[in-house]
Amino acid sequence: MLYQYSQLIAEADNLLKSKPFIQHLQLSSDLKRSLQESVASIRWIAKVIPDRTSLDTEAEFKGFHVFAITLKGEFLDSEILRAIDTAIPYPIIFEVISDAGIYVTATYKTIETGKGKVVLSNPYFCSEYYPADSQRQPLPPATSLRDLYEAIFKSLMPEKEREAWGGLPLSEILLRVEKAQKWEQQLQKLKNAQRREKQFKKKVELNQEIKQLEREIDQFYTHE
Repeated sequence: MLYQYSQLIAEADNLLKSKPFIQHLQLSSDLKRSLQESVASIRWIAKVIPDRTSLDTEAEFKGFHVFAITLKGEFLDSEILRAIDTAIPYPIIFEVISDAGIYVTATYKTIETGKGKVVLSNPYFCSEYYPADSQRQPLPPATSLRDLYEAIFKSLMPEKEREAWGGLPLSEILLRVEKAQKWEQQLQKLKNAQRREKQFKKKVELNQEIKQLEREIDQFYTHE
């Protein structure tokens, strides 16, 4: 859902007009072209950080930022998001705006202690599209900045994962999502091999492997 951030930055500037910001992104020539062709504006609309909130804070988590990206069409290259995420050493929630509506997306990233290096090792999770005039909701209840960010992040995850593991720490959920994705890829490979297989006996063997893996995936979601 779309949240109402009390830490909104009034009249946020279009960062596409900031040469230092664009240079800091370290874009390839192809990605610069994609940015120019597909993005109308990038605005840094909220900073949810310790001096702007009464929530508990911790040394390892210094808050998160919210960006609004307005598109010229409906397609956004995820590598543009990755470039912004890599350049800014804070977790970022992106609101992507187009004629189709608004969707929210984010990836979980870590900052290497002492180096300030951003590590992106997870996929981007996306919400559904919301109408542009949707009423924004209050932020989810939380006692700390980390809890608030994780609650927002979890809301972007697929319903199946939220229902199965929503009560776990976000880091544990992401490990399970990664494992589930590898199993799903393995399952798809088996199904593709079965479709190509000509020998009936081998088809039966592959079908047994498929059924076994499907049971294991189901148990992974329902019993762990």
